[in-house]
Amino acid sequence: MSILVNGSPTKDFWVERGLRQGDPLSPFLFTLIAEGLARLFKRASDIGKFEGYTVSENSNVSLLQFADDTMVVGRGCWKNLWSIKAIFRGFELLSGLKVNFFKSKIYGVNIKEDFMDRASQFLCCCRNLIPFKFLGIPEGANPRRCITWKPVFESLKKKLSIWKAQLLSIGGRVTLINAEDGTEWSRILRARYGDIKHSVLAGRGQRANRKLSTWWKDILTASVSKTNFVDYFAGNISFKLGSGSNIQFWHIIWSGNNNLENQFPAVYNLSRLQNGSIAEMGAFHRGNWSWNVNVPAESLLADPVAAVEALELIQRIAMTKPIEDATDMVIWRHNQDGVFSVKSCYSLIRDRNKEDILPNETLKALMMVWETNIPSKIKVFGWRVLLNRLPSRDQLVKRKIIQNDEEKVCVLCAAKDEDLEHLLFNCSFSQKVWDNMQGWLKLNMVEQATGLNHLFLFTQGLKGKVK
Repeated sequence: MSILVNGSPTKDFWVERGLRQGDPLSPFLFTLIAEGLARLFKRASDIGKFEGYTVSENSNVSLLQFADDTMVVGRGCWKNLWSIKAIFRGFELLSGLKVNFFKSKIYGVNIKEDFMDRASQFLCCCRNLIPFKFLGIPEGANPRRCITWKPVFESLKKKLSIWKAQLLSIGGRVTLINAEDGTEWSRILRARYGDIKHSVLAGRGQRANRKLSTWWKDILTASVSKTNFVDYFAGNISFKLGSGSNIQFWHIIWSGNNNLENQFPAVYNLSRLQNGSIAEMGAFHRGNWSWNVNVPAESLLADPVAAVEALELIQRIAMTKPIEDATDMVIWRHNQDGVFSVKSCYSLIRDRNKEDILPNETLKALMMVWETNIPSKIKVFGWRVLLNRLPSRDQLVKRKIIQNDEEKVCVLCAAKDEDLEHLLFNCSFSQKVWDNMQGWLKLNMVEQATGLNHLFLFTQGLKGKVK
């Protein structure tokens, strides 16, 4: 046997003391042995000693296995009972594993009560009723009823209630961030923490939902520009009008570059449906749409400013009409096709916060790291190196985690103070590691290359050598 260290096998050695409990090799050995049990049942079915459940002409099920959970499926008859007992006894003799019949259970579907009682005594196992749980999923219950899935939802809810984002690895956080809307994980997160979609679209920020987790609040906080406090997402979307039932008439941007509440504040204050949708601001009559913004005429006569605004509002919306039975759509205004992309959003934020723009070489290096087909934890490590965000000792001093000058020394060479450049490139230990790697890969790099130069030279040297 040999062990892989960083992908390279070590020298072979003899296994002498067997496997201990918890050894990672144990599940593989158990799977190999459990496969023998499946072969025994298949052989018994082939020779007619065991009658499984016939799904179709070419499909017959006799055994279902997952890890150490096993379900035997067959016709309720004495021949099957004798075969089960004989197969399990033979499996015990061959493998050394003993079946605990007292923890096993027997279930019957359309089987007489007296036969189930005698079968339970014959196999020395407990009798139970359907529905039952197999791998945590209710079996035999009506899958269309909500009460069937309630235990599953409760189990997920308990696990999510104690779930902490701090326990996720950095690679897991990257996966979480990259999860697309509509995936199973995103649905679980919304079930646990609430849906902030409508809050963001309405530009209400953190005040919209006090039950949001710290993560959701951080996302909303990050979505606010430092300069003018305008939400970069809600402030840069508009709606393509369909039926209008999902678009608020006053609060959502659907006509022009601002919402109607801000464009016509005097009319908004007089409106009787300030939170109404577009579909509620009019009606279809024989296929033709007519507007009714629900503002009392006597109020307009008493307020000249509101009357002028009402006239402008009618002129603005006169040419825009809902489409009956059509779907409202969200449009991202910074893409020609109206589809949101992270690239366009990043460009928007970067243009608004020009003081935070990274040098072109750093951006090129970051793009190179993220587009490389390597494990996510390696990508995150490279990203932190390029941005000098690793917890080296000089950074720990800045954060006042280390206050003793003697602790600032490099832990590898104990010759100089530790910073990122010294730790990864200039330390005598690190230089030996790089020299060995260059020898293995047959590279000739310029000495003393650090940071970005080291990344570019190393990448250039690997081209054509590693595929």
